Amino acid sequence: MESISILLSQLKFVFSYHLIVGSQHGGFYFDLFYVLAFLLATIWMLWEGHRNKFHWVSWLLVLAISRLFFIIGTKVISYSTVDWIYFFQQFELLPAKDKVILGGFIFGLVAFWSGVKLFRLRLFYPQFIFLKHILWNHSGG
Repeated sequence: MESISILLSQLKFVFSYHLIVGSQHGGFYFDLFYVLAFLLATIWMLWEGHRNKFHWVSWLLVLAISRLFFIIGTKVISYSTVDWIYFFQQFELLPAKDKVILGGFIFGLVAFWSGVKLFRLRLFYPQFIFLKHILWNHSGG
C-alpha cells in the first residue's frame, strides 16, 4: 500500500506541472472556451454519427457516457493520495478544486471505446483521429 501511495504521488507530481487547470484562474474566458470546446466537439461527433448512419440512440448514449466519464476523469485524477485515504476511511469525497485533462482523456477514451464495442458500431477510433481523417482527405493525400 505504501509503494502505491508513493507511485501515485510521483505520477501526480509529474503530470500536475502542465496538465492541471485551476478552475479559479481564467474565470469567464475559461468557462466560455470550455463550453464552446464541448459544444463544437459534440456537434462534430453528431455529424459524424449522422454521416456514418449510426443508430441514433446508441450514438447519443456513447457520446453522453464518454462526456460524463471525461468530466469524472478530470475530477478524480486531481485528488491527492491524502484525499483518497480520507475517502476510503470516511467514504466521503472532498470537493475537487482542480481538473486534470489527462484523467479526462483516459476516462473518456475508455468510455468511448467501451460504448462503441457495446453497441457494435462500425467506428472504433476516438475523436482525435477524425482530425487526421479530415486533414488527410483535404490535403490531397
